Formats: sequence, structure tokens, C-alpha cells
Amino acid sequence: MSAITFCDVTVSDRRPQGFYVLGLHGKRDDCGADVCGSTLMGWFAVEKATGRVFEWDMVEDRLGQPVKARR
Repeated sequence: MSAITFCDVTVSDRRPQGFYVLGLHGKRDDCGADVCGSTLMGWFAVEKATGRVFEWDMVEDRLGQPVKARR
């Protein structure tokens, strides 16, 4: 079975210049026939020029800490 992922891209006047802001969704294995919870893994801001990824605070509409690569 292949993993299905997708993003919700936001359009906001408060989005920082030079960034894409998006919600990352992933596949869930615990979905039943009747109910499936959220697949949202988090909100992120991607810097257009560098590709660096930061956390995005949706409540405050502001840039958070850089996301560190997992090894």
C-alpha cells in the first residue's frame, strides 16, 4: 500500500514575505469505516529562497523555530 500525503496551502496577509505556509497531512493506519481522525501532522513555513523549513503558529500567524533534520 502506498502512503498518501498532501498539503493545505494557506493564503494569508500575515504570511511572511518569501515563505509558503502549509499544513502537512499524512496517512493514518487507524482509520475505520465510520471514523477517521485528523491526518494533520503540523503547520510549517518553507522559505522560498533556501527551502529551509520552520514551524508555523496558526493561532498567532507567526514564524516559529526551524525544523531540525532527523537522522
